[in-house]
This record gives sequence, structure tokens and C-alpha cells, in this order.
Amino acid sequence: MARGNRMSEARYLVGDDWRDHASCAGLPVKWWFPEQGASIREAVTVCNTCEVKTECLQYALDNGERFGIYGGTTARQRRQIRRRLNTPPRTKRIQHGTRNGYNWHLNHGQPPCWACTDAQTRYSETAHWSDNP
Repeated sequence: MARGNRMSEARYLVGDDWRDHASCAGLPVKWWFPEQGASIREAVTVCNTCEVKTECLQYALDNGERFGIYGGTTARQRRQIRRRLNTPPRTKRIQHGTRNGYNWHLNHGQPPCWACTDAQTRYSETAHWSDNP
């Protein structure tokens, strides 16, 4: 969730995450991360009816997301928005799907995404089995 955005924070209950309300949950990931030249029509259509479109876009802007469709925008459109707002993208990028990514979420007060949670779960299971000879 966007830091300092009181309107977004007030919209959800404590412990609730805007991503839980996203219309894209459960839909094909390839719609939001299409191969070069592939259509983004499906993703944009879903985004345009999503109740958390603004929060999604703000997340992408705050985190310097360089790939995929967020809040109905492409990476190019987000670069244009950042230029207009004169806000540089973050230099350190979160590594989703890793234990470091999982820890980054926790250190920044965000619930871990599914990819980072999966990485942490896999690590925990591996560490558990390696402790028992």
C-alpha cells in the first residue's frame, strides 16, 4: 500500500491488504506479464473495473516496477507518469520469489506476496528436512 496515502489506508480494515480485493486474483499471470508484442487487452479490461486500481498503480510507482501491467498501465506509461511527477524509480528492486524478497516485505510492513511466501515456505521445508539426519 502506498506509504502516506491515508485515503488508501482508511479504505481497508487493519490487517487487510488491498491485494486481497484485486480483480486479477486467480486470473492468468501471463495477462499481466505478456511476452513482448502480445496483447494487454485482457489485463487492461480487468484493471479498468477493479476497485483497487489506484492502489495497484501507486504500488507499482512506489516500487519502481519495470515490467507488467499494474493499475491498468504499462511500464512505459508508468515511466511517463514518474517523469511528469518528477519522481525517480527506486534504485533497489525487490527480488520477488526469494527469501530476501520475503524479508523485504516484512521489513517494510507489507504482507509478503505469494511468490515470496512460496520461497519462504520452500526454504523452511528444506531447512526442516536438512536438520533431521
